[in-house]
This record gives sequence, structure tokens and C-alpha cells, in this order.
Amino acid sequence: MQDWNYFYNDCFELTVELGCCKYPSDADGTYSDVWFHNFHSVFNYTQHAHTGIQGRVTDYEGNPVTGAVISVTNNTKTITVRHEEGYYWRPLATGIYNITATKHGYFSYTRRNVAVFDDNSTQVPFILISKSQVRKLRKRHHQ
Repeated sequence: MQDWNYFYNDCFELTVELGCCKYPSDADGTYSDVWFHNFHSVFNYTQHAHTGIQGRVTDYEGNPVTGAVISVTNNTKTITVRHEEGYYWRPLATGIYNITATKHGYFSYTRRNVAVFDDNSTQVPFILISKSQVRKLRKRHHQ
């Protein structure tokens, strides 16, 4: 399910298996030994969940633009903005990236040299301009 969710729903899931025994015995029913021996590793791993970018895609009036596609230069995985308020999240390793937001009927916009740091989420908001709105403004301007 993880691969399907990642590919089709941009959902990043994780399963952690801590041994070769599918049903380990646990006398007190709490698995406290397993948790005790692995807590710090799991906690440190979860800290990296925030490494990447996040932001909101809106039009010039501040309305959310759902369905916009967020792409990263030299990376084939794109994500689609599905949140009703236009928010998106994208895990990325530490580095410098060019991030583009596109949607049919809007002008694409690229944010260049976006720095992503370890254990932080870099804010990358986008304001997309509707092509139909530009045509309306041009008509008004030429009248």
C-alpha cells in the first residue's frame, strides 16, 4: 500500500519492522522492551520528517489553487496540491532546488535556489496568475 499511496496520493507512509519474528512473545502485553530499546532511534528518525518544503498555492486574490502540480528540477516525482486550502508538503533531502508550480489555465511559476536544511521545513508559497484574468485585465486596459 505504501508504494501505491506515494505514487497516486503523494502520501508518505512508513512501516518499521524490528525483528524477524512476526508475533513476538510479550508476557505483560505492552512490548515495553521493544519500545525501550528502539525509542531513541524512532524518535531521531521522525525528526527528519520535516526536512523538505511546504507552502500554499493561491491565486493573486488569495484563493487556494487546488490541483496545482509541484515539481522539483531533476526529480521525476511530482505532487498535486489536494488540500482544500491549497497547502502542500514535499519531503526533500538537504540541498538547493528549483521548485515549480503549474496548473492548466495558469502561468507557471518557478522559485529558484530554494535552500532546504536538515530537520527543517522550508516555506515555499506560490501565487499563480490565471491566464483568463490576464486577458480580462488586458481588455480593460486597452478600452
